[in-house]
Amino acid sequence: MIESAEEYKHWFDAPESIERFKKLREPAAEGTLLEVIDRFPECRAQVALGDDVPVAVLEVLRVDEDELVRWHVRSNAKWLEIHPDDGEPWKDDPNGLIQLRLSNDERALLRAGLREWGGPARCTEEFAVAMGFDNVADLFESGAWIGDAIVAGAPLSRTDWTRALLATEIVFVSDVVGSGWDWHITTRFPDEETFRMLRSLQRRMVTGGVIGEAFGTRPERKTLDLSDLRAWLAQWFEASADRGEPAELVAPLLRFNHVPQVPTVDDGVEVLVVENQGVWLWGHAPDGSYVERENTPGASWRPTGEDEAEFWLHHAAFEAVWSMPAQRSSLAVDSRSLLRILTDTSSLPFREWAWPAPAQCIRHHERSLVMFSKDGDAYWVVAAAPTEAELEWIDNRGTTWDETDTRRP
Repeated sequence: MIESAEEYKHWFDAPESIERFKKLREPAAEGTLLEVIDRFPECRAQVALGDDVPVAVLEVLRVDEDELVRWHVRSNAKWLEIHPDDGEPWKDDPNGLIQLRLSNDERALLRAGLREWGGPARCTEEFAVAMGFDNVADLFESGAWIGDAIVAGAPLSRTDWTRALLATEIVFVSDVVGSGWDWHITTRFPDEETFRMLRSLQRRMVTGGVIGEAFGTRPERKTLDLSDLRAWLAQWFEASADRGEPAELVAPLLRFNHVPQVPTVDDGVEVLVVENQGVWLWGHAPDGSYVERENTPGASWRPTGEDEAEFWLHHAAFEAVWSMPAQRSSLAVDSRSLLRILTDTSSLPFREWAWPAPAQCIRHHERSLVMFSKDGDAYWVVAAAPTEAELEWIDNRGTTWDETDTRRP
């Protein structure tokens, strides 16, 4: 029997062995375990694994900030006898925000792993999808803000924690697509230290219920039909047509960007939309795909990955961001503030564009829209809604709207 908090901590810190495993499973008095979890937070997940942990201790651990601790409680047989409906934590929404108790070095390691994909690593579109990202551009963009959020101590979804761990595992080990031999040079993390920390992270990061659900397989593509498109347009524009093809519904609404005045074909691509200063083009390629490119000589067309309805909905959403009367914008939103905003938003049924910045993304909160993209070490964020009341939700998220705020005279 464990007699004191100090004895428990001694065995917790001991090297892996059968004896250590058995000692940490020995019973201990309720007061002893309460002292352990109070004085040594790093021991909480291990305590929750015990077969004879008093219910009073499990009740404290059930509300711990660390998801792994809560996960262990919800898998504990004694807890499930009293709370049979609180089991199967892997069935929780993988996109709900959770926190993990990690060291600063471990957080820095995960950010380094995500950043390496923009350095010596050589990712393909398929590999990016396998790691849970939409494409390589999304790996760079989302990987950057996930890494920043991890280092800042912000909570993330189980999906994002899993993406960070998987991306780091692959980029560290693989010399074919990852950093491989260059890892210790480009990250300054020695191989031995990296391996040790990765093994520790693998034991403590909660990734169940993500692979094969949130990612790991290509999700079935849902088709956006005309009725869906009209429903979105009706939320953002007072005067929108109630019949017609996607281009006929959206093109008359465009004021910021515009359709060409005369039919234009560029390198076989029918140009459909031109940015308001002419610096960017969107079009329809001969193979049926929708594409975009910078309007400079020699620039290549890039597939957006969108079908017809998604392509035109994206243009409508972008127009709405700039035309709706209630506006907020900032050029210097940090990753933690961005995460607080994104928590209350949902994705829209279209992909990311490379304009006005790489991996531009638009999400919504009811009728309000939030557009964001990476800008150096921070994020450019623009929010808009039909009324000021519909933007109130975003005004208590810790962001200073230093570029635009329509509440100001």
